[in-house]
Amino acid sequence: MIKKVFRMMALFAVIFSFAYAAVGSGTPSQHMARVALGGTTLALVPTTGNMLWMYTAFKTIYDEAYNKQIPDYDKIALIVPSSAKRESYEWLGAFPKMRQWIGSRHVMALKEKGYIIANLRHEVTVGIPRKDIELDTYGLYRPVIAGMGASARLHPDELVFPLLTNGFTSNAYDNLPFFSASHQCGTNLGTATLTLRDGSPNVEAYKTARAAIGRIKDDQGKPLFTSAAKKLILVVPPELEEVASHILHDDFISVSGGSTQNNVWKNSADLLCSPQLSNPTAWFLLVEFMGLRPIIFQQQQAPLFVVKNVSQESDHVFMEDEFLYGADSFDNAGYSLPQLAYGSSGTVTPEHGH
Repeated sequence: MIKKVFRMMALFAVIFSFAYAAVGSGTPSQHMARVALGGTTLALVPTTGNMLWMYTAFKTIYDEAYNKQIPDYDKIALIVPSSAKRESYEWLGAFPKMRQWIGSRHVMALKEKGYIIANLRHEVTVGIPRKDIELDTYGLYRPVIAGMGASARLHPDELVFPLLTNGFTSNAYDNLPFFSASHQCGTNLGTATLTLRDGSPNVEAYKTARAAIGRIKDDQGKPLFTSAAKKLILVVPPELEEVASHILHDDFISVSGGSTQNNVWKNSADLLCSPQLSNPTAWFLLVEFMGLRPIIFQQQQAPLFVVKNVSQESDHVFMEDEFLYGADSFDNAGYSLPQLAYGSSGTVTPEHGH
């Protein structure tokens, strides 16, 4: 009897050492999850403990991919933390300025109708079949989990930049299209392309945009900007990146007719090219002024990596035979002040830049 017990203990020791050697380094829960099948095949038993370990491993992959991405939305959007389902921006359109004190103080009244941005749910979810876990092929999903992390990090870009493209038809706080010639503050709408018919840069269009921004008024009809208080950024789609770079970076610039001239607009604005701009001809000159930017990105919950199932006895695993992993956020974007942006649809191509 004693010999039989020793033989059984020796057999268990062999099986355990075989499983340990097969998985290499790892946590005790990983090693204990591996069992010998027929003496030749190893598998990961999807117990609750092991699925929690796998969630931690996948979250590490997700976080690494998330942190490697460099989004652009924070270059043109005012980032506003949110604590509710929606936020109201009554201050839009109200610019307090010093005035001569005669009689009582003049109290700046906020707009009667606030501009409201409602947060929206966003998500990305993948399912990993239980059999892939049992057969030790879940490592093939590493690029998928990494892709989720990258998508979550760049998600604000997908909310912010389309607002520029849609700004010719979508309304700002004053119930006019964000880019319009009818704003009380002045026009911020153009139609000229950034290139001339011969392919040379349309410097006059850029000059017109700068002049329009310089003439923008506040809600009291006074000039809004001072020369030292604003920062400009030229935002273009990939199709216009080259010509925009010539306007902002070259010492000399080609003009209509093949001649060149000193480029007085060199370094007059930052350049940002975004693939999120779907219109290949539209371009935008944006302003950062006193910490304000033309777009608002509002976030109540940053993208959060979650797992739906940690037990193979869950309803979804039982019915669909897969474990679910996902990320979700609660956020949205909207327009700030049209005074901080000039948009050209790029539908009119001047022959000589006039």
